[in-house]
Amino acid sequence: MPPSKDRALCLRQVDWSETSQVVWLFARELGLVRGVAKGARRPGERFDGGIELLTLGEAIVYLKPGAELATLAAWDTLERFPMPRRSLDGFYAGLYLADLTLRLLQDRDPHPRLFDSLVLALRAGPDGVLGALVAAQWAALDESGFRPKLDADLASGEPLADGGLSFLPRRGGFTRQPGETHPAWRVRPQTVAVLRNLDAPGGSAATPTAIDLVRAARLLDAYAREILGRDIPAAEALFERLGPEPRARNGRS
Repeated sequence: MPPSKDRALCLRQVDWSETSQVVWLFARELGLVRGVAKGARRPGERFDGGIELLTLGEAIVYLKPGAELATLAAWDTLERFPMPRRSLDGFYAGLYLADLTLRLLQDRDPHPRLFDSLVLALRAGPDGVLGALVAAQWAALDESGFRPKLDADLASGEPLADGGLSFLPRRGGFTRQPGETHPAWRVRPQTVAVLRNLDAPGGSAATPTAIDLVRAARLLDAYAREILGRDIPAAEALFERLGPEPRARNGRS
């Protein structure tokens, strides 16, 4: 088959031999691609001397039908992002977003809007890490079909109240009447306000306080783990950095 050229984010890479790498790329038009980059660690023009984690590049890929791994023929690094390179919080946030994307999406299923959201998040400076993290979490859940419902109370169908709410992770929404048949997590009004801001047209998580953003990030992380049925590898290190408050599944967020 002819090669495909696309912009891609390197979400994971491991050394395969002294000169080669196995990489997990998230390409804008191709989706998640796992591939072998033979000779990537040799000096030369095809791979810039190796493919770095959490960088943006232009990839040339041979996708073989039925093959588990693609062949990466070339990689030209286009951008090294500030988020994972200027602070430890940003580094862990970048790793977390890579892990979240790898677990929520299927191979070779394009999500250009999520790709653009991740690029925007990774461009955040040290002061914008929390807002970028929450915005990218929301985009990942939205694009994978798990966007939390914010338009109405799940139990009554009435417009969502401003306080006294619980989040039902198995139903992906909020209610004032959680009942006893589903697990429910109590949620502060400020956390819901962060999510509503993200859900608004052109919304972002730029205006809330840092603690509101941390609580929203913890809630979305707990929801993602409930969907996946397992932890997200970088989550523990990230949320230890962000503060000691228990995660949403164990208390109020």
